[in-house]
Amino acid sequence: MSTELTFYERIADPLAAIKQLGNSIALSKIFNCENVAQGEVFAMECLARGEPPLSLAERYHVIFGKLSMKADAMLAGFYELGGKHRQLSRTGDLASIELTIGGQTQAYSLSWEEAQQEPFVYEGKDADVIKALESKGKLAIKAKYRTPRARMQMLWARVVSDGVRAMCPQVNCGRYT
Repeated sequence: MSTELTFYERIADPLAAIKQLGNSIALSKIFNCENVAQGEVFAMECLARGEPPLSLAERYHVIFGKLSMKADAMLAGFYELGGKHRQLSRTGDLASIELTIGGQTQAYSLSWEEAQQEPFVYEGKDADVIKALESKGKLAIKAKYRTPRARMQMLWARVVSDGVRAMCPQVNCGRYT
């Protein structure tokens, strides 16, 4: 066991470091941080985890100021705990995965047809979208889901997230995904 101090443990004034790093993160907008406060929260997380900002960004997106674990990071964590996966389908119409861990195997899928029943696919405020979905009102699909490739990526991320969370919740431990 090493007794050498890490970079973050050598910081004499953590609060000043958080402010300085948070300001740099916010100004760079590298993590989609929209203001200094979000940058500081991201900096606090870096210090708490002992990870540099770019390392943290490899595992998380920043969505509306919240850290959201990336699907590929969840799948990597699943593998680290002994899991395996098999890609059954990855198209703009269907994402399907088979996950195995601890002798248990389960398949998960999400189709574009099913996704269109969810509010995350549409433009507008969630409350308005949900109301329109319930009444079968006319809705505009978000621009990022208008192409088959973008739909494929979204479906895959959601099916991986759902499956890993169900089979091995310790991978994301309740983190937003």
